[in-house]
Amino acid sequence: MSGIGIIALIIGGIIILVNIFIQFANLSKIIQYTFATNSLGDYWKYFFKGNFSGRALISSLIGTVIALMIFFVIAPFVLYRKYVLKNDAQSQLKAGLRLDYAESYPHIHKEGYFKTNIDFLNIKDINVDITGNIRVDLVMIMAKISEFCEANDKKVNLEVMQQVKLSNKSLATVPVMMTLNDREYPLYILYTDEHIEKYKNVKKLLFQSNYRDTIYFSTEKI
Repeated sequence: MSGIGIIALIIGGIIILVNIFIQFANLSKIIQYTFATNSLGDYWKYFFKGNFSGRALISSLIGTVIALMIFFVIAPFVLYRKYVLKNDAQSQLKAGLRLDYAESYPHIHKEGYFKTNIDFLNIKDINVDITGNIRVDLVMIMAKISEFCEANDKKVNLEVMQQVKLSNKSLATVPVMMTLNDREYPLYILYTDEHIEKYKNVKKLLFQSNYRDTIYFSTEKI
């Protein structure tokens, strides 16, 4: 093979490798979308739209093989999340082990702050305005707690929608699991009377499952 042929082969190989890297970058976005929507329906549509090109046929064919292998790997997980976990969430709601939140609560009295019992952990002055929007309120509560802990050398970690296995073998979904100095505290945001009643019931089950203390932020006094 002549020197020019070798150079052309090297350049062609580099072009294919670059295209494969692009394939992986685009595929990662498709995979994230697939898990976010718990649906496989658009996987191939977005792949052929963004990853397949007749001008880069070799890398496109390689990308198709890779996409096919990834599809068979992620399909069981996506289907599990779509059907099994969805049914599990419904059963938790019926059993009172998961709180059902609306996007917002426009009719809730919004003047003043959430009432909370978090001060038993010596976390003071966590005054969070009530907006009635679950996402906004959640972010504000977590931000206030993190800000106080950082200022007072307390090690804290906050994770949303954590599943907890109870002593009776059932699962409860905790809105926020707060870990303070390596100890976990379930944290609940309560807007309605139904939320408060469910919180009181699940609090007993959590206590029996060695979560001795729970935290609440409530629009009403408990």
